[in-house]
Amino acid sequence: MSEETQEMPNKVIDEQVQAWNMQACTMVSVLFEELATLSPEEIYGIAGAKEGEAGNDPLLRVVSSVFEKFTQNGEGLPRVFFDSYERTASQFLQVIKLNIEAKNNANIEEVLCKAVGKDSTEMSYTDIAKSLVAEEPVAEEPVAEEPVVEELSEEQVK
Repeated sequence: MSEETQEMPNKVIDEQVQAWNMQACTMVSVLFEELATLSPEEIYGIAGAKEGEAGNDPLLRVVSSVFEKFTQNGEGLPRVFFDSYERTASQFLQVIKLNIEAKNNANIEEVLCKAVGKDSTEMSYTDIAKSLVAEEPVAEEPVAEEPVVEELSEEQVK
C-alpha cells in the first residue's frame, strides 16, 4: 500500500474525530448558554444551598436540559466523546476558577505595593507588617483664636 492510500484513511479518521470533538464542545457551549439563563436570585440560592436543598433545583434544571439536548444531538457520537463533555466542562470551569484566583492575587499584590510604597520585588514582610500597624494619632495643640475686632461706628467713638 502506498503512503498516499495510507494517509487517506487517516485523514478521514482525523476529520471524523474532529467532528465528534466539535459536537462535544458544542454541548459545552450549550451548557454555558443554559447557565446564562439563571437569574441573580437563582444563582444566589444555588450558592447558599446545601446539598439536597431546593436551592439547587435551578442548577439541576439547567444540567438536565443540557443533558437532554446532548442526547438529542448526540446521535452517532461514540461514548468516549460523550464522556469528554463532562471532562471538557470541568476543565473549562477549572480554568475560569484559576483565572479568577490569579486576578485576585494580582490585585492583592498591587494593593500591597501601593500600601507599602515599594515594588513587589523590593517589598519585605516587615514592610507589609509596618504598613498594617496604625500610627498613633498626633494630638493637635489648641489653636488660640484671634480676638474679633469690631469696628466702631462714629457714634460709638464719640
